[in-house]
Amino acid sequence: LGHRLRMQTPPPRLADLPLSAIRQGNGEKQAVALLINVDWGADELARMLPILKRKDARATFFLSGRWAEQNPNLNRLIAADGHEVATHGHNLTHGPKALARAGRLKDDIAQSVRVIEEITGQTVKYYAPHKSEVDQSILQTAADLNLQTVLYSLDTVDWNEQYATPERILETFRQAKAGDLILMHPKPNTLKVLEQAIDLLQSRGYRLVTLSEMLSPDPLLPGRSSGHESGD
Repeated sequence: LGHRLRMQTPPPRLADLPLSAIRQGNGEKQAVALLINVDWGADELARMLPILKRKDARATFFLSGRWAEQNPNLNRLIAADGHEVATHGHNLTHGPKALARAGRLKDDIAQSVRVIEEITGQTVKYYAPHKSEVDQSILQTAADLNLQTVLYSLDTVDWNEQYATPERILETFRQAKAGDLILMHPKPNTLKVLEQAIDLLQSRGYRLVTLSEMLSPDPLLPGRSSGHESGD
C-alpha cells in the first residue's frame, strides 16, 4: 500500500517551484520558438506575417499594450494566423525596474494584458520584460497576474541596426539547437533574412512553434513542417 501511495504522488506543480524566468525550451522537441518583441515596426511586421504563414512557422509575439492599441488590425491578424500573443508591458518609456520602484509595474502589465486580450480574444500567459530586466520583485509581480516571465536563449540583437547586419542575424540562427528561444524584433534587417533563416532551421529538422507548444509536456503534433527530418 505504501508503495502504491508513493507512486500516486503527483509531480510538483509549476506554481510550487521557486520563481524564475523561462530561458530555454524543451530540448527533447525538434523545434525552436521565435519570440518577437513588438513596440514599433508595424510595416515590417505586416511583411513578416505572410512569410511566416507561407513557411508554416508559428511564433509568439510579445506586444506592448500601447502598440496593440495603435495597431488592432495587425493584432487580430497575428492571432488569426495561429500565432501566440503575450505581453511586453504597456508603456515602454520606462523599464520594469523603474516602474516597480514607482509602484506602477503591476498596473502597467495588467493594462497591457487587458488590451491584448480584448483585441485578440486570446488569453495572455507570458510576460517578456522590457530591456530583459528581471529580479524577484518583477517575477513576483508577473506571477501575481498569472503570467510566466520569459527571457530567451538566443538573441539576434536585431534592435541594434548598426551591429545586427543581416549576416550577423543569420549567424544567430545558425547557432540554434533544439529547444532554443530566439529573440527578435520587426526590424528591416530581420525582414531581409527571415525567409532564409526559417529555411535554415527547417532544413535541420526544426519545427517553428509557439512558446506554449514548446513548453508543453505533450509531443508536437504532426504538421507540414515536420517533414524536414534529416539534419544538414
